[in-house]
Amino acid sequence: VLFNVAAPGQIAERLLEIPTHSLDGLIVISLPLSDSEGERLAAARFPTVLIDTTAPSLPSVCIDDRWGGQIATQHLIDIGHTRIGFVGEPPNSPFGFVSSVHREEGYRRALTLAGIEPMPELVRYGAHLRSAAKQMTLDLLSMPDPPTAIVATSDVQAVGVLEAAAALDRRVPDDLSVI
Repeated sequence: VLFNVAAPGQIAERLLEIPTHSLDGLIVISLPLSDSEGERLAAARFPTVLIDTTAPSLPSVCIDDRWGGQIATQHLIDIGHTRIGFVGEPPNSPFGFVSSVHREEGYRRALTLAGIEPMPELVRYGAHLRSAAKQMTLDLLSMPDPPTAIVATSDVQAVGVLEAAAALDRRVPDDLSVI
């Protein structure tokens, strides 16, 4: 059974209907839970594990998004890039997602540690959609002095970055590195 949450208002609704299903287990991916929601799932008759989110009453497996953003950016620095763009979600996600914000923190940290001043003009925020990432990248690559590399905070956004590069006849990785 797949429970998709397309809007923040659906979170409580979905969480109320989950215990009515006969499940052997539940995996919650990226969805921030309140303490009471976590406790309700912990009391359910099936085990629950969280991925990329946490609740005090449930086991979880999380990615270190700050470190991921830092090592991705450091790789680009290591291969010679100094104008590195960033394509991610806005800091105020309606779902409460924080991975993009944390990856941006890692991006900024890698630049700073390398002695490269983070440039706000190379950062773009938009919806977690391929089309949004494509538009953000078209904007970045149309600058008089565009970035030579771009850190995208998800695979979906990276595809949009690649589509923008192709639309502008930029070869990846020869003309633009993407991670």
